Amino acid sequence: MKMPSSVYVGALVFIVELFCPVLSTAQIQVIPLAGIDFKTAPASAFYSELTVRETRPGTFYAACGFSRGWLGVQELEGGEKTVVFSVVANSQSQRTKPAAGNRQVRVVKKGRGVRELLQSGQGKVELSCDLDWEIGDSLRFIIYAKSEGAKTLYSAYFYLIKENRWQHMATCSLDSDGRLLSGLQSYIGGISVGGIEDQKQRSCDIESPWILVQEKWKSVVIAKTSSNLKSAQDSVAGMHRGRFFLRTATDSGVTKVDGNSDLRLPKAERKPPLDLPIAMGDGEMGRRRFRILAYNIKHGRGNDNQVDLKRTAEVIRRLHPDFVALQEVDHQVQRSGGIDQARELALLTGLQHHAFGSFFDYQGGRYGMAVLSRNPIDGVENLRLPDGSEPRTSLVVDVKLGSKKQLKIADVHFYRTEQERLAQARRLLDFLDGEQHDIAIVGDFNSKPKSSILELFQKHWVIPDKGTDHFTFRSDRPEVEIDYALIHKDARWSVSEIDVIEEPVVSDHRPLVFEIIEDR
Repeated sequence: MKMPSSVYVGALVFIVELFCPVLSTAQIQVIPLAGIDFKTAPASAFYSELTVRETRPGTFYAACGFSRGWLGVQELEGGEKTVVFSVVANSQSQRTKPAAGNRQVRVVKKGRGVRELLQSGQGKVELSCDLDWEIGDSLRFIIYAKSEGAKTLYSAYFYLIKENRWQHMATCSLDSDGRLLSGLQSYIGGISVGGIEDQKQRSCDIESPWILVQEKWKSVVIAKTSSNLKSAQDSVAGMHRGRFFLRTATDSGVTKVDGNSDLRLPKAERKPPLDLPIAMGDGEMGRRRFRILAYNIKHGRGNDNQVDLKRTAEVIRRLHPDFVALQEVDHQVQRSGGIDQARELALLTGLQHHAFGSFFDYQGGRYGMAVLSRNPIDGVENLRLPDGSEPRTSLVVDVKLGSKKQLKIADVHFYRTEQERLAQARRLLDFLDGEQHDIAIVGDFNSKPKSSILELFQKHWVIPDKGTDHFTFRSDRPEVEIDYALIHKDARWSVSEIDVIEEPVVSDHRPLVFEIIEDR
């Protein structure tokens, strides 16, 4: 079967904010080398997420394309689904020319189940691995580049959704004068049969492109478009709800994008919040990052008095959390349309694991809090706290991080007087006493920083400083800090970042992002 180097049918050439891109006219049959001059800004990693929306047998979706290869998924002619990784000796803009000198590509190490489709030691290596991906899956990929003298090591990884772990695809060595990643691109590839291109409709979304430059992650926010379809007017690229999208043979009536125009996304708030593999080539996991979002959503009612859970979901998606602790959540309550809000948000955000904890019955349903998680939830305890002006609980869950690791997270919404909140906090701490110390407490404390409630936590808990923009309420004119994220001082995690996100409409609270990194 022909591999995707034959045809490219709608490409996004990524440009990274904070650098002055040098643009060139996109070549039709090659990956364009426009974008960043990596001689002054070398990229050692390229991370991207891709979601296939429409597909046909023979189609290839490159999530991480670069001047020396690509990484993505393919549907074969028989319907089988695979991951494909390729490294070529020549720049793809010169792919028809022979390799210079004795330039070679070799496979240094393959992951489990990876097949070598082209023999090592020549000018090109192609590898494949079975992956049972489906329409709508958020597929995650990363490529690392490491200079070793006159060679470059390219290591590719993909995420196993059902197993919640990264898989090492392969590490390849290329005679390349130690060059790193350049010519970054995502594209849809088709199959040419007898010189005739398959013009059937295909589409995908590209979300969260990032590059690693001098050990700092930088978001990719600008793209150019290209196409080699004979009916190029039917190839569409654009932006929708914070994502790039690609479509081929479309009849959707979407306004076509001028290939000379920039596509610009809003700058992402943070670096990739994911448990990215760091080891080069050995398939082992590096330091794990875990990103928590604490958000009082006011049952989806914004400051414009509109109940719109899709807006809430969009805020969550835009911040790319691994785990979300939600307060003021409805379950089949009349005022919010009688829906299960936790389940609905799980569907809208792709954070499929979720749980709800009820405070009390309300308007034909229940009112309380909820959690959403990218990782499986092993255990759930809706801990009853001392009653105050309203009944309260803490939703305590165990999040599975691997076969032997887990993180306990307590979602809180203390209420209402200081005396009531203090009693509730003490009950929670009594419950957590004696547990393993990989514990975080996040949510709406309804307490200011110097209150007796926060003083209670200071002895055994890290309360990170949010900096100058620390007010979380009210979202349209924030004046007080009442939302927090804490990690136990004996936990095997350190706080890497904490930030209050400016969002003035969707809820009366601002979202709080809390990222921790596992100690070595």
